[in-house]
Amino acid sequence: MRPMPAPALLNSDEGGEKVMVVQAQGKDMVARERKVNVGIREGSRVQILGGVNEGEKVVTSGGLGLEDKAKVTVKSEDDEDDDEDDDKK
Repeated sequence: MRPMPAPALLNSDEGGEKVMVVQAQGKDMVARERKVNVGIREGSRVQILGGVNEGEKVVTSGGLGLEDKAKVTVKSEDDEDDDEDDDKK
């Protein structure tokens, strides 16, 4: 049972919900579509009961419209904080 930000959840074309999981493919990082089983939703967090393994990176921002097997760049939370600081200058 893994909690994650609710914006990571996307509607699946086949019904239900999915997330985009980041995987290494050679030297590239790619986003892979993964159907998930959703549990309790509480505020901005949602419980994932199945479909994502411990330690896997999930796209939490910018996943809408992202194609399966698309190349992605992983930004840490620290990188996002730096971007916000740049906006304030």
